[in-house]
Amino acid sequence: ADIRARIESMVNLPEFSMNRDSFAQGIPVFHNFEFTNINREFLIIIKDLTPVLAKSFKPLSKSIESFNLKIENNDINIDQCIDAILADTPEKLENLSISTAISPAILQFILFQSVKIIFEIISAKLETSLDTTLWSKGYCPFCGSFPDISFLRIDKDEAAKSEFLKAHGGQFWLHCSSCSHEWRIKRHSCAYCGSEDKNSLQYFFVENNNKERIYTCNQCKHYIVSVDEREDIESNHPEAVLVGAVPLY
Repeated sequence: ADIRARIESMVNLPEFSMNRDSFAQGIPVFHNFEFTNINREFLIIIKDLTPVLAKSFKPLSKSIESFNLKIENNDINIDQCIDAILADTPEKLENLSISTAISPAILQFILFQSVKIIFEIISAKLETSLDTTLWSKGYCPFCGSFPDISFLRIDKDEAAKSEFLKAHGGQFWLHCSSCSHEWRIKRHSCAYCGSEDKNSLQYFFVENNNKERIYTCNQCKHYIVSVDEREDIESNHPEAVLVGAVPLY
């Protein structure tokens, strides 16, 4: 959050032409533009973030410190790093792994945590100008990633569409795992496959504590953790709740 606040003014929205027909058919906004000219911001993030990652994830510390040293010595091209994490295929990540002698999984972890900050900044800036209230998919309307946690929240808009007001006025909100955008979908539907089959959808909770739930889908075999905020005075910090919910995963 500190890094995000410091570099927010440096990150500009990429030029793009919004295709509203494609958006209505389920094509996320990020698919309309290319991430260019983010080298400077990406390098700042990596240099500031890697020491924290090394300290926080002890088993990975040697690899993370090695990566950071290679960055400091200009032994790794920052363009390669960006291409590796944004590529649609794993080949670029694997090539970077060979040249750095760091496993693809650890590289992906480092690079994703770094680019995630840029995604969050761009997503927040887009929220002020793009209306996503009609988006009904379980993946993010901005970056296309699936959610990492969900929330049940009380309806604060009496004019909201009826399909979002099922069961005691609760709305089902999803939190994006990549850009932290939040959007809502029909409550009685699977966030992953969209199924609304009542016989396939279930939820589980610990007896006498139904604030934290796990929603499951027997069709696609996915599940998602959910936190009921309907009686909370203020919303929880999504990333903090996600960390606290790790035992439920």
